[in-house]
Order: sequence, then C-alpha cells, then structure tokens
Amino acid sequence: MGHSKFEPRSLKEVLEEFTQQDKLRKGISDVRLQQLWENSMGQYVNRYTQSVRLEGRTLRVQLTNATLKEEMRYAEKALIEKLNEQLPAPGIQKIIVR
Repeated sequence: MGHSKFEPRSLKEVLEEFTQQDKLRKGISDVRLQQLWENSMGQYVNRYTQSVRLEGRTLRVQLTNATLKEEMRYAEKALIEKLNEQLPAPGIQKIIVR
C-alpha cells in the first residue's frame, strides 16, 4: 500500500480553503452584496432593481424606474454610509445608477 501525502483535516479547514478560490470568492461576494442591497433598500426599491455589481469601490446599480434613479442619485452619500455600515470594512466610495 502506498503512503498518502494528505493529512486528515477538519471540514472547517477544507471549506475555508475551498471558499478562498478566486472564482468562488467572487461569487460568494456577489451573493452577499445582493443580499445586502435587498435587506438595506426594502421591497419597493428591490422591485425596480435589475442588477447590483461592485467594481473596485464603485457600486453599479441598474434600476427600471426613472424617478427612483433620480432619488438614488440625490441620496448617494446617505446610501453609501448606510451600505458601508453593514460591510466588514468600508468598501463603497461611489454609486453609479443607470
């Protein structure tokens, strides 16, 4: 019988290593961002939200309601503060609404 070079590890260690892979980490971050947006903005805003993406430190939000787009643009600073309060480290510097 051959000797295995793999040592037994806890499930927690294996899952942490697995989730640190770049593509998976990006996917998990995208899901967390979507949940953060949904929980922070509420049902009305979510009804008109098509997409939410973080590119660097810029949050790009696509909305289908023109009036809501304008309201979001005027409230950008307050929105950034509200979202950053819920992040482990302030990460959003700008919001672009389309």
